[in-house]
Amino acid sequence: MYRLFRWACAVLLLLIGISPCFAADKNTLRIGIAGQITSLDPHYVDLAPNNMLAEHIFDKLVRRNENSSLQLSLAESWRIIDPTTWEFILRKNVRFHDGSRFSAEDVVASLERVQQIKDSPGPFSTYLRAIQSVQIMDQHRLRIKTHSPYPLLLNDLSTLIILPKRLTHSTTQELDSGKNIIGSGPYKFVSWRNRDHIELVRNEQYWGDKPHWQRIIIRVISDNELRVQAMIRTEVDVIDSVPPQSLARIAEHRDAKTVSKASGRLIFLHLDTQREITPFINDGDGRPIPNPLRDARVRRALSLAVDRHQLQNEILNGLAAPTRNLVPPGLLGHSPDLVPDSFNPNAAKRLLAEAGHADGFSIVLHGPNNRYLNDVQVLRAVAQMWQQLGLNVRVEVMPMRDLLARGAKREFSVNLLGWNAVTGDASSPLRALLMTKDIQQGSGSFNWGGYHNPQMDALVDQALSTIDLKRRISLLQQASKVAMLDDALIPLYHPVTVWAMHRDLHYTPRSDEYTLAQLIKPVRNGP
Repeated sequence: MYRLFRWACAVLLLLIGISPCFAADKNTLRIGIAGQITSLDPHYVDLAPNNMLAEHIFDKLVRRNENSSLQLSLAESWRIIDPTTWEFILRKNVRFHDGSRFSAEDVVASLERVQQIKDSPGPFSTYLRAIQSVQIMDQHRLRIKTHSPYPLLLNDLSTLIILPKRLTHSTTQELDSGKNIIGSGPYKFVSWRNRDHIELVRNEQYWGDKPHWQRIIIRVISDNELRVQAMIRTEVDVIDSVPPQSLARIAEHRDAKTVSKASGRLIFLHLDTQREITPFINDGDGRPIPNPLRDARVRRALSLAVDRHQLQNEILNGLAAPTRNLVPPGLLGHSPDLVPDSFNPNAAKRLLAEAGHADGFSIVLHGPNNRYLNDVQVLRAVAQMWQQLGLNVRVEVMPMRDLLARGAKREFSVNLLGWNAVTGDASSPLRALLMTKDIQQGSGSFNWGGYHNPQMDALVDQALSTIDLKRRISLLQQASKVAMLDDALIPLYHPVTVWAMHRDLHYTPRSDEYTLAQLIKPVRNGP
């Protein structure tokens, strides 16, 4: 009867010209997201949907705005004492959701916890590799000492969540159960049901600007069509990752609107460049063969065989920019000299023949289903393009959670993945995707292809310790060129992210693709 009553009310409101979007509860905001949230532990895996959720519940010393510029957060100010020492003054009026006071001890304990996380498929430890020590000066003042001059410390700290010290011994399993999800952010955790339905309530004692919404419902709706339908039927108020094929439909809906922004994310193909035998490349009879991806000519051929403009125009309806860069224009380290590969199947065939693979080989292309914009369609299109070279290509897709777990174990030969440069520069993808994997140093956390290039590693290390901005940019560009000219991975495009929402809502789109409830506000008409 209750459902029937709500349905009747919604119909009545539509008949008299009022959208039911806010009718049920004007204090509640309902968000539909495409990306699967795999863990509530903010230190477990560096994955965008997890990080987006954490932005609601927790805080960092510094954070980023919609254009990836740094802003103060739990740090009230900072100053450089000497080339390797940074001092941070912490806010004094901050309380965690359990009422306990925030202090420097929470920062130290949280940074230590990041280093202690075990078996992460994508650890945050890469953002701690420059830190030598953290010294507490008093309850609201600390100093961070780096191994060498390190101008990107603030960039790295903008990725690291702060927990209460007493909860930093919590296991990932405990946090995923909903226990000890306590931060100092604008919203408090209530529940995580069936891994696809998250409820939050406003933190009435939040130290910053008070969010408009008292209650937040975040639903994971990975299927594009279902997510759009939920928006049009007013089952949710905001959705992210609007697929290009749905733009016209949403434009026709009188109560909906869209906003968009070019993303800092790279969509690319990881390649197993090192192992002598790779698990998903065989000859025509299904027998393993020496790994052809170790040959730079084969990697170059596979890149030349991808028609990026077809992906851009036919698969993504223009919501992408073809690239050969790790980061888009506007982010530090982008190299104008690295222009996207032109589609050249004839040159690709010649290179394969030179490498001894004129008759092709069999390969499985792995990737996520419904994690990135039209990702399955992109995978199938690439497979068809590679088949024109004489390769036997099969596509296998899976949920992102499974892709992460298997990728971390290097179970793929080629896979599609996305990487958003959350630090605002090319050091992020260089460190995580391409530097030689070193657990102690925190490098290569997502280097699933096992790429190893001492020249590139040295350039990245030099860039990370270079204070002069122009020189640092030049070093990042050089490192990117070394990797891209070696076809260490195959860059495809930088996507454009589109959000759809009720026409009476306002949201400034973000380059990190996050959908943050605390920044969504009703449109206010009049004074």
